[in-house]
Amino acid sequence: MDSLSREDRIVGCLLGGALGDAIGAQFEGCPRAPDFEIPSELQITDDTQLTLATCESIVETGAVDPESIANHL
Repeated sequence: MDSLSREDRIVGCLLGGALGDAIGAQFEGCPRAPDFEIPSELQITDDTQLTLATCESIVETGAVDPESIANHL
C-alpha cells in the first residue's frame, strides 16, 4: 500500500465514499437495513455531490474557503 501516491489514495477514498453512498442510499432513514442485493444501477446522493463540490473548491483555491465551496454548490 505504500506504493500508492497521495493522489491515488485520495481518489480511492472519494470513489469508496461515493460507492458506499450509492449502495447505502436505498436504506437512508431505515431503522435497520434488511437483506438486500446491490441494484444494477447506482446513483449517488447529495452527500457525494457536496463532497465533490468541496474537493473541487479545495483544488481550485488550495485552501478550505467556505465562500468558494458555496459557489461550487
